Amino acid sequence: MERIEIFTGEQRRRRYTPQEKAKFVAMSMQPGYSVSLVARQNGITPSLLFKWKNSCKTVACRQFNLVMRWSAQLSTKRCRKK
Repeated sequence: MERIEIFTGEQRRRRYTPQEKAKFVAMSMQPGYSVSLVARQNGITPSLLFKWKNSCKTVACRQFNLVMRWSAQLSTKRCRKK
């Protein structure tokens, strides 16, 4: 027997803050992580994460600086845990 899901009501798109986007992009840039893995862990589609990642590469934006700072902090925290 197949499982059937019925969605009722109006579905709205999830809105992500620039900080959330930067966090996901930074995670996907860490060694040992991939876009697909980070997307799966956070319930987003890989194509959306690729879009955010590419926009940070092609546009000099404030969010990119936030990604780099967050990425550096994450690396520092990992080193301290060992």
